[in-house]
Amino acid sequence: MLRRLTSACAVTACVLGLAACGGSSPSQSPEAAVHPTWAVVAELVCPSSGESTGSMAEHKIACTSKGKQVEAAFYDEAVQLDRRVSTFECEAGVKSVAGKDWMVPAITDEQVVSKLLDAGGINLC
Repeated sequence: MLRRLTSACAVTACVLGLAACGGSSPSQSPEAAVHPTWAVVAELVCPSSGESTGSMAEHKIACTSKGKQVEAAFYDEAVQLDRRVSTFECEAGVKSVAGKDWMVPAITDEQVVSKLLDAGGINLC
C-alpha cells in the first residue's frame, strides 16, 4: 500500500512539475474543450515534447521540424479559402492542409500530412 501511495505521489509531482514548466499537453487547454481538433493538429504539427511558440489561445502555434519552420493556424469560424489569394504554399515537396477551422500552410513531413488528412483536413495542393 505504501509503495502505491509513493508511486502516486511521484507521478503527481512529475505531472505538476511539467505543467508548471509549460510542458502540458495542448489537449489540456481551455480551447481544446471547445475545439478538440485543434489539440490534435497542434500535437501533430508541434509535439508537446519539443519547443514551440504561440498557443491555441493565440490561434497560432509554430516550431521547427526537421530543420524547417512549421506552423498551424486556428480559426473560431470555418475557414473560407479563396484559391485566387495565395494563403498557402504549393511547391514540390510542400503540402498545405486545411480543416474546417484550422490550417497548416506549409508542411513537408508526409507522415504528418497523412495524419492531418486523417484528422479531417484536405490537401490544398
